[in-house]
Amino acid sequence: MVIPPPLLTPILAAASRRTGTVAQGPPGPPLRVVGTVTTSTNLPSGGAATQGDLWIAVDTGHGWAWDGTTWIDVGPVRGPAGPAGPAGATGATGAAGPAGATGPAGGDYEITIGPTAPASPQAGDIWIDTSS
Repeated sequence: MVIPPPLLTPILAAASRRTGTVAQGPPGPPLRVVGTVTTSTNLPSGGAATQGDLWIAVDTGHGWAWDGTTWIDVGPVRGPAGPAGPAGATGATGAAGPAGATGPAGGDYEITIGPTAPASPQAGDIWIDTSS
């Protein structure tokens, strides 16, 4: 993709505001978006770049333009946000987790089944009344 000078001017103006440069020079040659690099440290060496080449650093989204001598950070290069994609498929069930810790030991309790309540019940005892 080639970015014509009329579209390039706002990009370069934004870059100059960021760096504090106030003088605007004549429009440069069109930029050619060549591709992406992981970071700006992975830009091609000068001998492998042509004036007007523009690479986009994936880690920052910044465009880097080769002016024939050095790489210039022209700032973020991105279009408008796209629409949300469709929901993905449900993933596979994961592996079972580890067994939990053993709980505390239970207390002593008694279960009484019959028509008569226990004579001396303790906390936690169970009586099932069969009289009705």
